[in-house]
Amino acid sequence: MIGRVKAVPDITLKALVAELAEQGIATSTVSVWRLVRSEGLRFKKNAVRRRAVAAEDRQAARAVEEVSGPA
Repeated sequence: MIGRVKAVPDITLKALVAELAEQGIATSTVSVWRLVRSEGLRFKKNAVRRRAVAAEDRQAARAVEEVSGPA
């Protein structure tokens, strides 16, 4: 499994658990996470969090929204 994480660095914990299940290995996300952490590996943020807007972009959007006046 560690080899799989190294071969596919953007694989998710959920995908690892699913791949293990396909091979007939019943496990949990927590168990996989503990093994990966014990090997000193980390996962990037999840896909939803990667789409977050940068702080500068949020501030610029707020500034535009706050402008008011006659059209």
